[in-house]
Amino acid sequence: MKQPLRCLICYAALAALVLPAVQCNLTKPVAPAPPVLPAPPPAGFALIPAGEFTMGDALDGDENALPHRVNVSAFYLQKKEVSGAQWTAVRAWGLQHGYRDLPNAGGKEANHPVHTLSWYAAVKWSNAKSEKEGLTPCYYTDAAQTKPYRNGEADLSNTMVKWSANGYRLPTEAEWEKAARGGLNGKRYPQGNTISHAQVNYMQTGGESYKTGTPRFQPAFHTGGTPYTSPGGSFAANGYGLYDMAGNVWEWCWDWFEPYPATLQTDPRGPESGLGEDPRRALRGGAWDGDADACRVASRMGFVPYVVRDGHSSAYLGFRLARSPAQPNLTEPVPPAPPLATKAALVPLVSPHLKAAVRADFALIPAGEFTMGDVSDGEAWLKPRQVTVSALYMQRKEVSKAQWDEVRAWGLRHGYADLAEGTGKAADHPVLMVSWYDAVKWCNARSEKEGLTPCYFTDAKHKAVLKTGTAPIYNTMVDWRTANGYRLPTEAEWEKAARGGLVGKRFPWGDTISHQEANFDNSGNETYQTGTTGYHPAHKTGEAPFTSPGGSFAPNGYGLYDMAGNAWEWCWDCGNSNSAALTTDPHGSAGPNRVLRGGTCGTRANSCRVASRTDSSPGNTYYGPGFRTVRR
Repeated sequence: MKQPLRCLICYAALAALVLPAVQCNLTKPVAPAPPVLPAPPPAGFALIPAGEFTMGDALDGDENALPHRVNVSAFYLQKKEVSGAQWTAVRAWGLQHGYRDLPNAGGKEANHPVHTLSWYAAVKWSNAKSEKEGLTPCYYTDAAQTKPYRNGEADLSNTMVKWSANGYRLPTEAEWEKAARGGLNGKRYPQGNTISHAQVNYMQTGGESYKTGTPRFQPAFHTGGTPYTSPGGSFAANGYGLYDMAGNVWEWCWDWFEPYPATLQTDPRGPESGLGEDPRRALRGGAWDGDADACRVASRMGFVPYVVRDGHSSAYLGFRLARSPAQPNLTEPVPPAPPLATKAALVPLVSPHLKAAVRADFALIPAGEFTMGDVSDGEAWLKPRQVTVSALYMQRKEVSKAQWDEVRAWGLRHGYADLAEGTGKAADHPVLMVSWYDAVKWCNARSEKEGLTPCYFTDAKHKAVLKTGTAPIYNTMVDWRTANGYRLPTEAEWEKAARGGLVGKRFPWGDTISHQEANFDNSGNETYQTGTTGYHPAHKTGEAPFTSPGGSFAPNGYGLYDMAGNAWEWCWDCGNSNSAALTTDPHGSAGPNRVLRGGTCGTRANSCRVASRTDSSPGNTYYGPGFRTVRR
């Protein structure tokens, strides 16, 4: 009786702290609204997920790009630079609708990026495109935001931008760099640490040690007269599906080109005004005539916001567009609970602060298509295939022993009579020795504990909530579409999330693995393992298993921890071989075993690859399986 009593006392104390007054729902628990996902990206745009990243140069000592941590809200970014054809079409409309001085710019060809553009022209064109499509423009000539910017050369300040508008705008420097990195951490380029003409249209003339291949201009596009631009999408996309984030044309950003703070920033927009007699706006990405140094994701250049004046002229300045999502981000305030009802069952209302705290533990995994399976090591069981996954939220860390115990205690009092006790090396380590059945039932228990609709049922009509037993469960017994509760990820959801936005890599961060990145047994003979051997030296303490606290290593591009190593993670699917067909939100087929993903503190590098999979009987409990949850 002591443990339940202590839980009730703690709950009461917490409620007293977060609730201004005791409120009661007189009918039944009010289910919190399901998480609000950003709408699918507009055509030609990619969703850049919200999250924290290291902005700046951590490799080459660039004094203009000191590394610092930055939080960026989710936004959309155009996959390709604005083309000559796009510019011409919007300009024609603009000249007939009050945009009198949009220049007659163009591209080398219709599908090449537009160039020789001033910052002023790019901003006004963004407003023209917004109004042409019936959207709210972002830029105004007054702080009250009543007069859209259409003509002239106005040096706008941050207060003259309607950041919440659904129209088009230039990305901030922070948005641009987060997007350019494509989910990679600490790399020089969108594709890694080296650059060649096979990846980027740039001029290879510098003395950088990280350039490879042919010298001078990109040979395939060194044709005709300058500029030697290339059609948008001529090279592979980065992890977020963006093209030409290095090379082709420099891209205007919103910010003034000034030093940025070294402290943690959230959605920074730069100073209100530029400094000096001839202030400059920021450009990013390098160009067809820029060297390898200029194409780094952290590289910055400042340029006067006009193009042709006093001898200034350039055929290498272009831009791409950003848009703000119409829906709130994961971290935005949660709407208040509905008003009190009028009947009898005294249940405390859920505090908005508690709901926000729960949501902060989850990361948004954006919708999209990706290549699922092994493209590096030739494993027949991991045949690559194209899969489309809808947006979802995934728990940032594996379920901890403390989380397991809290929900299990509640479940045992509310009909979940056979939830296993589980083990864990410490409260903040992942729970272990839980079967697939235990994990599924625990998900339902947590859902009901928090007033959410559970996902798993014992019947195809979704009438009887799964609470006990080990009877077979099929896809039809899962409420995939309407339930807002917790569940296990499918294999496709897990692998898309584990990749963190990277394309074609072995691990969540790249192609090699060491104890700097993951808790695993570095005892194999794989060519892609490096560093100290054996178990992880920092976590090989006491008795096995040698797990580590959740979050001991850097997160991947989506903000998820331990997607390689620490504990195997149960997935929904059965362990049958994958189909090579294009599929959308696959749930797997029937079979006796269930899939495990991610490797453990005791498995070798091969098992920690994002494509690696194993399976086990759903009733097995041993020092390997843990799990993490997802929500729609």
